[in-house]
This record gives sequence, C-alpha cells and structure tokens, in this order.
Amino acid sequence: MIKNFFRIAIAVCIGLASAPLFAEAPVLAEPSHPIGPTPSKTDVKANADFLKKHAEYYRSLEVYENSLAKQYGDQGNNVLKAKHEALASHEKAIASEYEPK
Repeated sequence: MIKNFFRIAIAVCIGLASAPLFAEAPVLAEPSHPIGPTPSKTDVKANADFLKKHAEYYRSLEVYENSLAKQYGDQGNNVLKAKHEALASHEKAIASEYEPK
C-alpha cells in the first residue's frame, strides 16, 4: 500500500513539474522586414554564378552516369545499368535544385 502511495505521489509530482513543458507556446509573428543587411549586387551575382557552376557540374555527372548505363546495357549487365540510370536521375534532380529560378 505504501508503494502504491509513493507511485501515485511521484506520478503527480512529475505531472505538475512537466505541465509547463507541454503548455502551448505562443506563436511569434513573422518579422515584416528581413533581418540583417541586404546583400550587394556583386554578392548576388557571385552566388548565382556559384549555383550555375554547381548545376553544370551535376548535369555533366548525369551525362557521365547515362553513358555508363548505356555501356553496361550494351554488355548485358542490367543490374549495373539500372544502378547508373538511378544515379543519373539523382544527379538530374540535384542539378535542377541548383539551377537559377
């Protein structure tokens, strides 16, 4: 009986202590203006060039993986062909993320 009383007392204490943790947090409004300085035009251009180079790199990897898939397909190795086709598809998806919008 004493063990049950202690179990109940501990459960109540834990519940009271954790109640503030589970309380709903207030939702903060989004700031109306961007935080921090506005980047310069040269920084924006440099970033665009950087992203363009990344997109070109992944496009070239896509071409490379497709060529490997074709070679393996010609040799009759369908497992490696499928693997390299999947890699080419992945590289294409990555390149599309880096392309300027």
